[in-house]
Amino acid sequence: MKEAPLPIDEAERMAALRKYDILDTESEAVFDSLVELASFICQTPIAAISLVDEGRQWFKGIIGINARETSRDIAFCAHAILHDDAFVVNDALEDERFFDNPLVIDLVPRTLTDVQVSAIRTLADNVMANLDLRLSHKNIKQYADDLQLAASIFEFSSESMIVTDADNCILAINSAFTKTTGYLPEDVIGKNPRLLSSGRQSSCFYRDMWDQLNRSGSWHGELWNLRKSGEAYAELLSINVIYREDGSKRLHVAIFSDITAKKQDEMALQDSNTKMNLLLQSMAEGAYGIDISGRCTFVNESFLRILGYGRNEVIGQNIHELIHYSYADGTPYPEAECRIDAAYKCNENIHHADEVFWHKFGVPIPVEYWSRPIVIEGVITGAVTTFIDVSERKMEEERINHLATHDTLCDLPNRDLLGDRLRQSLLAAKRDNLHIGLMYIDLDEFKPINDGYGHGVGDQVLLEAARRMQVCVRASDTVARIGGDEFIVLLSVVDSEADVMLVAEKIREAINLPMMLAGLELHISSSIGIALFPEHGNDEGTLIKHADSAMYAAKHLGRNNVQVFRPVG
Repeated sequence: MKEAPLPIDEAERMAALRKYDILDTESEAVFDSLVELASFICQTPIAAISLVDEGRQWFKGIIGINARETSRDIAFCAHAILHDDAFVVNDALEDERFFDNPLVIDLVPRTLTDVQVSAIRTLADNVMANLDLRLSHKNIKQYADDLQLAASIFEFSSESMIVTDADNCILAINSAFTKTTGYLPEDVIGKNPRLLSSGRQSSCFYRDMWDQLNRSGSWHGELWNLRKSGEAYAELLSINVIYREDGSKRLHVAIFSDITAKKQDEMALQDSNTKMNLLLQSMAEGAYGIDISGRCTFVNESFLRILGYGRNEVIGQNIHELIHYSYADGTPYPEAECRIDAAYKCNENIHHADEVFWHKFGVPIPVEYWSRPIVIEGVITGAVTTFIDVSERKMEEERINHLATHDTLCDLPNRDLLGDRLRQSLLAAKRDNLHIGLMYIDLDEFKPINDGYGHGVGDQVLLEAARRMQVCVRASDTVARIGGDEFIVLLSVVDSEADVMLVAEKIREAINLPMMLAGLELHISSSIGIALFPEHGNDEGTLIKHADSAMYAAKHLGRNNVQVFRPVG
């Protein structure tokens, strides 16, 4: 027995066999009748209609053998399918391919006549015709099922559908179309879909739509139409062209969804964003946003105005490195310590009024800022910071503080500021075992000048005296006016009483010099009392009291002299 090789077109043959969907089906009278007729024509006890698949030959109809299938290796038909015409073996016992085949059970040799062979061909054609007819019935049923499914989809789809002919006259609509537009079939069948037009789209819009539809066979987009009630609605529309075999247009099929609510939400969001942007850009405060990497995502106009940057110079940049890189004194401000970044790093609301942002030209701008995290659906995506330039406020605060601690006429420290500096000097002197000198100065004969020439001239005398005192001391020393024509000079560090006496004499001599003021040559002198720490007191009150006492001693000795405090007894 010799096994048949596979046909060279085995894959195509198997695909053709499978499409008939006949393997392992029940017996059918038409095929059984053809088998009986073949047995009669050829006068053989065995006849079969067999189909060969990958591993077997299966009998659709058979007589003479009680079997439904055999393995392919012993199948006569495995050899027959290698031939395009009738395959005839007159004596199987004499053929090396079949002499020991277990299916050879009829041992009588036969020779078929041409008429018999022709009849077998006719029967084979009849088998194929029945198979093709069976396949046609299957395809027709499938087509009918598909049509029914398509009709069901068309009618019951939640998407609105409309079908027009090549001239764009409406042929059919579905229930969803009626639900969306309010139009019944009798309202629109035979009419042009332009009856839905809202007038919101221009003629150019429709011209471009039809150009694309004619060119590519499809169009997809959004537009506004009108319901039967006259209410405008937005739709997401897809149109496809169905062509005939000759390439001409047959139908237009349009499917659309009512997206009015979505468009209204989008417009509301756009309106909100527009208003928000207008608000953001009209704010006097600077504002900017950063992502979680610290890079700038947006800025407003006030940010650019206050800090001198262009928008393109800021967007996408690390904002800390750009405007927040150091403290006001120039000390580097590490980004890891940046308090603003805590907004998105720690999900905190941040507020500070004691830092600076740096202007594009390297000028520190004192700011008060507020930073808040941006949280979307529970996820921190960045932060928004608003800030104000507090330069004027800082200057005003400094001015007010200066007024609170300085004499308004001479711009010298007043009694409060003097007390603060004296206390600080005492702490340092006690800690480091240093000496402090304190001078109490009263201008002699100031009252007659002030009364005789007026307060204007008197004020000029005080200003000139204050100026001369300041020239005589170090920058680290303090000249304070504590009232009227009385001054106190604090020498924060001295070595001895002689050092203080030297400065006091210098001041006395400077004040003694004539003053040319308001066209007048004026002469005044001063009485100066000195107290030293720790010799004459360990606290602020005691030192001032003893210096004042020494000043009165100088006056009692004829004025225009310097006296050091000497304890009585």
